[in-house]
Amino acid sequence: MRPLVEPPNMQEGQRIPRYLEKLGFGPRDVDIVFIGHLHFDHVGGLHDLPGCTVHVQADEVAAARTGPDGSVFADELANSNQWEIKTGEYLVAPGVHAISSPGHTAGHMSLFIELQKGPPVILCGDAADLRENLVEEIAPGYCWQDNASLALGSIRKLKALESREKCELWPNHDMDFFMSLPRFPAWRD
Repeated sequence: MRPLVEPPNMQEGQRIPRYLEKLGFGPRDVDIVFIGHLHFDHVGGLHDLPGCTVHVQADEVAAARTGPDGSVFADELANSNQWEIKTGEYLVAPGVHAISSPGHTAGHMSLFIELQKGPPVILCGDAADLRENLVEEIAPGYCWQDNASLALGSIRKLKALESREKCELWPNHDMDFFMSLPRFPAWRD
C-alpha cells in the first residue's frame, strides 16, 4: 500500500477547512461529499471532513477494489465506512443531481447544480477535464480500459444536457477556464 502524500506545494491555507472558514463554516458543517471518481487527485482531503457521508458510484468502487486502475491508492479505500454507495443517476440534495458520465473511469459521475442566480452548471469532473474535450469531442487522456467511445458518449451526453437545460459545462482540469472565473468566494456573489 502506497502512503498518500501531500503535494509538496500544498500550504495550510489551501486545505478544505480554510475555504470553509471563509464561508463561515467548519469541517463538521459538511454533511455530504460527492466523489465523481476515486483517482487520488479527487479524493485527497477527505480526512479533513470527519463524519460526513461520502457519495460514490458502485461501479467506481468495484473497479477500484479489483485493482486495475493504478490511479487509486489503497489507503483511499480504507475509510470507506462513511461511504454511501450509489447506483445510477440520483438527486444528491435539492438542486444537485448526480449524472452518470463513465469513460474516464468505470463509474465516473458529473454533477448538475441549479444555482440561485444564473444558469445551472455541470461540473464535468474528468469526463471532460479540458475545454477541448467538449469543443472538439476528444476523449480525456486516460480512458477506462482504453474505451474512448464510452468517454465520447459521456461527453456527448453532457453537451446534449447543456443544450437542453441551457446550462454551463465546467471542465475540471482546464486552468485557462478556471482562471476566467471570479475568484473564490466572489463567484457566489
